[in-house]
This record gives sequence, C-alpha cells and structure tokens, in this order.
Amino acid sequence: MRYLEKFILYEQKCDLDYQIEELRDFCETYLAYLLDDGFYLNFDSEDKFSNSINIWLRKRKSGRKYFFSWNEIKNYFIPFLFILSKNYEMDLDNDILYGKCIIVFNKDSSDFDFNIDEIEHTTSLDKSVIDSIVVMIKIK
Repeated sequence: MRYLEKFILYEQKCDLDYQIEELRDFCETYLAYLLDDGFYLNFDSEDKFSNSINIWLRKRKSGRKYFFSWNEIKNYFIPFLFILSKNYEMDLDNDILYGKCIIVFNKDSSDFDFNIDEIEHTTSLDKSVIDSIVVMIKIK
C-alpha cells in the first residue's frame, strides 16, 4: 500500500506538470507580443494537491526586474484574459480573494483585485506602476 500511495502522488505530480506545460504553451502563444517586449511568465501551484495554477506576468530588462504601466499591456492582456477564461476555468473561489481571480501588485506594495469583467473597465490602474500581475486558474 505504501508504494501505491507513492505512485499516486507521482502520477498527480506528473499530471500537474503536464497541465502547467500546456497552460504555458497557451499563454506564450497569446502573449507573444508582450514576451517579445521583455515580459516573462512564471507558473506555480501552492502544492501538489492544489487545484489551481497561478500565472505571473512580470517584466525584465537587461536581466533586472522592471516595473511597467497598465497602458503598456492592456491592449494585449485584456483580450488574453477573455480567451483564457473561455479555455480554462478561472479560480474565483480561491483562498485569497473570493470572487476575484486577478491580482495586480504595484511598486508601492499596494494591490488591486479584479475579476475579468472588472479589469476590462477599470480606470484605477491607469496611473499605477505595476510590479507583477497574477491570474489564478483552476485545474481539473
């Protein structure tokens, strides 16, 4: 039985790795313009038993972390979010923000929480200096 439990844990880890790779390919395809402009993506999960994956968007120039503005990304990022939500289930009942699936972290350590409909029409990010954005996705 002990070996069976190890096998099941290994199988779950492989499945999570596969889902992250699939999600990575999807995101890199739809965010190619931003990635060509110095942005990069990170993917993580709280643990191997978690049913969500976090997609992090950040910017780097000359190997250093770089802050960015909402105006710099919104024309690419908002359509990406809608396509993402049609292909993946957004994690709206996460432990951090019930009903929200997007967190925008600012340079000054403040953050804004949104669902997809809210972020499309927000003006609160127009003057923000953004450090990173995380989008929470549910996995099967």
